[in-house]
Amino acid sequence: MAVVLLCGCTVDQQCRTAFDVRMQAVFRADSLQADSTYATYAIWDSITVQGLGRDSVLYDNRKGITTLQLPLRPDTTVTAYRLTYHGRTDTLYIIHNNDIQYISLACGEVIYHTIEGFRARGTWIDSIAMMDSTVQATGKDNIRLIAHEP
Repeated sequence: MAVVLLCGCTVDQQCRTAFDVRMQAVFRADSLQADSTYATYAIWDSITVQGLGRDSVLYDNRKGITTLQLPLRPDTTVTAYRLTYHGRTDTLYIIHNNDIQYISLACGEVIYHTIEGFRARGTWIDSIAMMDSTVQATGKDNIRLIAHEP
């Protein structure tokens, strides 16, 4: 009599959710409140975001956006996005390092990122500010996009 023991690894959805690594870009209006040195959060309508070098559209004419959740590419150190707002297009470039971290046998590995720099080309993003260069989990602001409305 032979006993066969089959075992295998399954992808645990809880692991993938807990280690979903995306850069968070928050929008701020370009005008400061008269009594404050802080820019106000801005709500943007009609935002379309597409990753360059990919066919995927992450946001398709979305309304009421204050924050973008953007994955950084693990196969390169520059990730680019095309952001279209009311027919005007800017290209956002994020320069980053990739760091592979082993989590567990069940969860495998995850790639964390460190933002080294950024730039935008186009007409509606005025400037970019670094908030937190370490991209390890969603939920914290990594960069602030200062932009003006049409």
